[in-house]
Amino acid sequence: MQTPEEAAEESVEAPVAPLFQVVKGNPSDEELAALVTVLASASGGGAAEAGDRNDWGHPVSKLRYAYTSWQLVTLVERTFIRR
Repeated sequence: MQTPEEAAEESVEAPVAPLFQVVKGNPSDEELAALVTVLASASGGGAAEAGDRNDWGHPVSKLRYAYTSWQLVTLVERTFIRR
């Protein structure tokens, strides 16, 4: 069994495969930098974090129905209760 230090040393020594390879031509440093920038931006980021939902001030809340109205119940249900 390996200690964490030995495992860390092995992972540092392992060669990393290139992400892309120039097959033809002789690109300048600026051209390679532009290619890396385009590929990095095209990969996108992770999914956006779903934060807490804040419905304060939602336009539907401004609609006024009697509190016994079935319209209010269905409106609130459709707007705020996600199924």
